[in-house]
Amino acid sequence: MKRLTYKSSMGDYGSAVDWDNEWQEIYALRNKLGEFEDNDWRSVKEDGNPDTEDTYEVTVMDTTTGDRYVTIDIFDKCNMFGFSINKEKCLEVVAWRNLHDAYMGE
Repeated sequence: MKRLTYKSSMGDYGSAVDWDNEWQEIYALRNKLGEFEDNDWRSVKEDGNPDTEDTYEVTVMDTTTGDRYVTIDIFDKCNMFGFSINKEKCLEVVAWRNLHDAYMGE
């Protein structure tokens, strides 16, 4: 899919498509933003764990150093830890989001 926007040298975004009218642009950008927001990070503290048992992209915090990294983990409602990473003594999943779809180009 081609981009709907471009990033200028000043850091802001402009439209990369010549639209027939303003409403087409608004609808396309709303739909793209909605897809982005649907896959935004969700805080475990604020939003809780996922409702569905599945594989997720997670942000993990090392509770001894405060360092964070991103990885993939499985959420299991029947497991008292939820995410399997939480079994580790010094590691805690602090946020999660759905996995992105695989790239289907080429």
